[in-house]
Amino acid sequence: MIYLDQQRYFSYETMGEFCSCGTWIHPSRKLSFHDLIFMLEGVLYIEEDGIPYTVFPNQAIILEANHAHRGLYGTDKTVHMYWMHFKTNMPVPCKLYQDKESYNIKFLLRKLLHIANTPTYPQYASDAAALLIFEDLSNTPALIPGSAHALTAKITEYIRMNIHLPLTIASIASYFGYHPDHISKIFKKCCGKGLKEYIADKRMDYIKGLLLTTNLSIKHIAAETGFSQENALIKFFIYHENLSPARFRHQYYNTHMNQK
Repeated sequence: MIYLDQQRYFSYETMGEFCSCGTWIHPSRKLSFHDLIFMLEGVLYIEEDGIPYTVFPNQAIILEANHAHRGLYGTDKTVHMYWMHFKTNMPVPCKLYQDKESYNIKFLLRKLLHIANTPTYPQYASDAAALLIFEDLSNTPALIPGSAHALTAKITEYIRMNIHLPLTIASIASYFGYHPDHISKIFKKCCGKGLKEYIADKRMDYIKGLLLTTNLSIKHIAAETGFSQENALIKFFIYHENLSPARFRHQYYNTHMNQK
């Protein structure tokens, strides 16, 4: 343990390098120490105190002591990470970290792993090396909390711009680099509406607009709104509106046209 002054302290506990084998999900637990995770390969989907986080390669997250955390989704893809346990009464600067120049933090973690597993190094050497990592992260750009709302705004704009395509939750999740279940959970939490329902509502609005403001055939509108066949659009429209596209269009046939 290192005392920085009469109040502040820092203590390295243990560290390791984890690489998954087969299907894996982060265990559910509450620790008495902080847990730093630095992702080397794969994506970590994790939740702390009910708040979901997604950690990509070259990003780090600090899971805080005495706070419950658990993995959200299992994966059969390789997950490779450094993890470090430590205790301190200093405040954690931020949850998520990202640095384009990730070599330095990788080097420091690798060096700590070597020091901690070399018997000739004293305990304070591990404490000092771990403290340097903590300080390095304190000076690394943080990923802004509340990014869920920013992501949701990007998703709604993406849907608006691409509603003519056959959008699905899976295709949107793939575009933004998230797990489909994870992106659905974030979207519903921020919007109060499921992502699938939101896509359907916006597609219906787009179809109705084309029906009422153009003379395009139903077949043409189907092609313009992400449907491979005319019948698929008709079934979709009847399901959501309880009448056919043709009947909907003919409800509003009166008009007034002018040239001046």
